[in-house]
Amino acid sequence: MDQPLQKPDSVGQRALGILASIVGIGLGIYTGMELLWPLALIGVTWWLAAKLVPEEKQIVIPTFAVQCGHALYMSLNFAVLRFVDEGIIDVVLWAGGLTWLLARPGRGPLFFLSVVQIIALIAVGYMLVGAEVGTSDHKAALVNIMLRTIALFFMLRLLLRLGKAGTEPAVGA
Repeated sequence: MDQPLQKPDSVGQRALGILASIVGIGLGIYTGMELLWPLALIGVTWWLAAKLVPEEKQIVIPTFAVQCGHALYMSLNFAVLRFVDEGIIDVVLWAGGLTWLLARPGRGPLFFLSVVQIIALIAVGYMLVGAEVGTSDHKAALVNIMLRTIALFFMLRLLLRLGKAGTEPAVGA
C-alpha cells in the first residue's frame, strides 16, 4: 500500500523495450563470451555494491557497477593475457574516478568519468572501424562501445537524479 502508483507504460516505451531486447539478444549472439564475461562481472559488482554501499549512496550503484565491472574485465584480460596496453590508463582513471564517486557522489566525479568514457569511445570507435567483422577484435570493440555507452547513460541519469544545475547533492555529505 505504501508504494507509489506507477504510470502505465506507453506503446512507445514498450516498443523501445522490445527493440532494445532484440538488439541485446543479437549482440549477445554475435559477441558471445566477449559480452558474457563483462556482464557477469557487472552483475557481481552490482550485487556486492548493493550489499556494501551505505544506503545514502545506493543511488550511484548502477553507474558504479557498469564501469567497475568493465574495468575488472579489462584488468582480468591484462592478467590472463600477460599483456598490458594503453587500456591500463583506462583502468587507472576508472579506479580514481569510481573511488571519488563512491566517496563524494556529485557532478565532479561524473564529469571526470564521462570525459574518460568519451575519449575512450573515440579511440575504441577507431579500432572498431579498423577491425574485420567477425573477428575477436571487432567483437571486443563492439562490446567495449556498448558498455561505455551504457555507462554514459547511467552517468547522465545519475546526474539528473542528483540535482539540477547549480545544486550539489546532499548524498553522503
